[in-house]
Amino acid sequence: MCLTLMKEEWDVAIILDACRYDTFKEVYKKYLPSGQLHKRIGASDTFDWLHSVFNGRKNNNLVYVSGHPGINGRNIAWGYFNATKKFYKVYDAWLSGWNWEIGTALPEEVTKIGIQARKTHPNRRLIIHFIQPHFPYRKAPCPSTYSDLKGVKKNPKLGFMLEKLFRELMSFSDLNFSRLRIAYWMFKKSFNLDFLQDLNEIYWRKYNPQRLKEFYRDNLEWALESISNFISRFGDDEIAVTSDHGEAFGEGGDFFHLYKTNNPVVRCVPYWSSKA
Repeated sequence: MCLTLMKEEWDVAIILDACRYDTFKEVYKKYLPSGQLHKRIGASDTFDWLHSVFNGRKNNNLVYVSGHPGINGRNIAWGYFNATKKFYKVYDAWLSGWNWEIGTALPEEVTKIGIQARKTHPNRRLIIHFIQPHFPYRKAPCPSTYSDLKGVKKNPKLGFMLEKLFRELMSFSDLNFSRLRIAYWMFKKSFNLDFLQDLNEIYWRKYNPQRLKEFYRDNLEWALESISNFISRFGDDEIAVTSDHGEAFGEGGDFFHLYKTNNPVVRCVPYWSSKA
């Protein structure tokens, strides 16, 4: 099971953030070599997944390449999760691989750092966490929410900027984590109220579910193309490709993912292993 990832057999585990099982099943054979696909149970969101999978002491046999700003090697906690206290080393691929036009970490840059990390730490287990297929979508970029990260490479106050970013992303957490959020978005839309929109609401307002699914699938294939390059370099390793959680596009009245949801399209994730 994905929630017991650390008990699975793998040398390298690749995490596709917010990857649904059904969409993965439709496209993975175009990019991954012969292996075996399983269905697993994931968490409700990344935060839930981190605390479910890494709830023990620091794992000195585990290196983490992160395309997600919340999982960083800067000793800056995301809520009450501090990656530097959990893993042997964290590579901040989200920082060096950030693209301002789209508003996300490019998968090819995350792969590049993943290759470097594997060569540097051949005897440790490695996790590579891609932000895709999670939005922002490359076919529908929406970078404005992440504007606080601009200039981060040269700014010595990295900690302050990250903390500000997390505060803004979580400022409406009670609404975003509640099933009432769709009603809240509908209320705002009906009265043409545009204040305090997060990325979830922006995409929900602007695109119908079919268009969102198209963008999402493209993001997944974008990541898988890059992942195939990594796998081709380390064919002797046992590599797993899985996810922390899935994504909803109207199923059961849900959009995207909600903390502690039991929606099956969110909780059902792929687990592909290179060793059949």
